[in-house]
Amino acid sequence: MAEPKDAPSEGTRVLLCADPALGSPVEEHLRGKGITVDAVTGRETALDRIREVDYTVVLSAIRPTGMPAPEFVDRAKALRPGVLVVMLTAKVEVDVAIECIRRGAWDFLRAPCDPEDLLLTVQRAAEHRRIRDRASADRGRVPAEEALRRMLKSQYHAALAMLREAVERCPDALWDDPAHTNRTWQIAYHALFFARYYGGPDERFDDFWEGHRSDTRNPDGIPGPPEPSDPRPHLPDPYTKAEVLAFWERCNAGVDAAVDALDLEAPQCGFPWYPIPKLEHQLVNLRHIQHHAGQISERLRSGADIGIAWAGARRR
Repeated sequence: MAEPKDAPSEGTRVLLCADPALGSPVEEHLRGKGITVDAVTGRETALDRIREVDYTVVLSAIRPTGMPAPEFVDRAKALRPGVLVVMLTAKVEVDVAIECIRRGAWDFLRAPCDPEDLLLTVQRAAEHRRIRDRASADRGRVPAEEALRRMLKSQYHAALAMLREAVERCPDALWDDPAHTNRTWQIAYHALFFARYYGGPDERFDDFWEGHRSDTRNPDGIPGPPEPSDPRPHLPDPYTKAEVLAFWERCNAGVDAAVDALDLEAPQCGFPWYPIPKLEHQLVNLRHIQHHAGQISERLRSGADIGIAWAGARRR
């Protein structure tokens, strides 16, 4: 379990929406760490507070009486699009928590909350807000950085466009061809999963695609497909092309917001197995997408005489 290194920054303010049985220990622990906590028991009251105050993070139990949790997330995001909502969920409520994530919630914690996990989540929220706010301010002052972000977005979209074309044009006979150790569907899903994962701020993965299956995990425990080096003889049932293309839409749609949220000046990328600066790691991520797009393209060329058009920049 990760140890919180420092207390959240001064000025951290949390809105807690939960009944007293669940909320009181959370409120007591955070207040003991010097964090300002506004505690309410109803979601309508919570929405009134969100309308008035720009909270660092909103902690909401799945089961306060009143409106369903996913609706609360929708309404909170409508009031403040940048609000970070973390759901507090019992084990039997995980499906509801995942639906909240799909609606735009930032994370969820199992309740009753482990004090260290709770504090670490608030820390991460404060750091995320700091980076996002600084990035927003810097974009107004540093044209060169804005141009760099535009180029990164363009190249991500270009690499993803080539991957999409390769998937779309792949013949059915090559999609799950047992002659290849790494099936085409596996390579495509792997490339998309890590494009999205490495496009995020750090190693903590908290945004599953709704079509992700628990049987597609790599040897290192990251919730993605098996790595190409995975020697397991068994492969899970293949994703269909329609499923992979649906995942592609999710990845491609999220590129611009993900790049905007990155701290491109960070000296470390947030993934310990890559001890390199954040900007350099984005280039690694682009190379990874292009490597696998090229791998599938070569398979199509040699196996079906199908060529994939080069995309030098974002396709309009």
